[in-house]
Amino acid sequence: MSRLTRPDDVFFPVECRPAFAKLSGFGNEKFVRIPNKRAVINMKRGTVVGVVGSKYRLVSNLEAMQAARKCCSEVFPETNSSEWEVSSVDAPESGSYCHIDLVHRTAALEFEFLIQGSRPEVPEAFGPFIRVTNSYNGLRALRFSIGFYRKICDNGLVNPENVIRFQLDHTKADIGNEIRFQIDRSKVDKSKKEFMNCFQVL
Repeated sequence: MSRLTRPDDVFFPVECRPAFAKLSGFGNEKFVRIPNKRAVINMKRGTVVGVVGSKYRLVSNLEAMQAARKCCSEVFPETNSSEWEVSSVDAPESGSYCHIDLVHRTAALEFEFLIQGSRPEVPEAFGPFIRVTNSYNGLRALRFSIGFYRKICDNGLVNPENVIRFQLDHTKADIGNEIRFQIDRSKVDKSKKEFMNCFQVL
């Protein structure tokens, strides 16, 4: 099964519409609305990408990505949102959920030091990233995972033990009208320090 790997593939417009069941075999055919259920529609293709409950708070992938940029700026206040760019996208062909990775595109945040076994003239470069997970079927929470990666030929090596996460259920009570983040600065600094210590020369 093919995957969606381009930003344009997942930033399609979505809307919630009432969900109906088609009933037949009772002398006539009719559509009956399903109580407390809504269909999430890909408005570009006219297809259903998920069926959710009445309390589901729809967050488009574009809205989630824009919130991630804001989160980047708050977690790393020395940057601004325009310095973060989408580095990769992954979603099933249905578009029912997706992962979006953002990385800092300048060298401003890179911290370089030698790691054991490396040549002195070839330092290693590291930087921060944020991965956004979003879904249109209610099976995955809206999640922002923050960490650091080691830059090796444009590929990132992520240290999974030093990740800070914001996780929100797709409900009005959890997300509200606007996605907000409460940043624990000490936790961010500790995460960065622990990541660096994993690769420093002893």
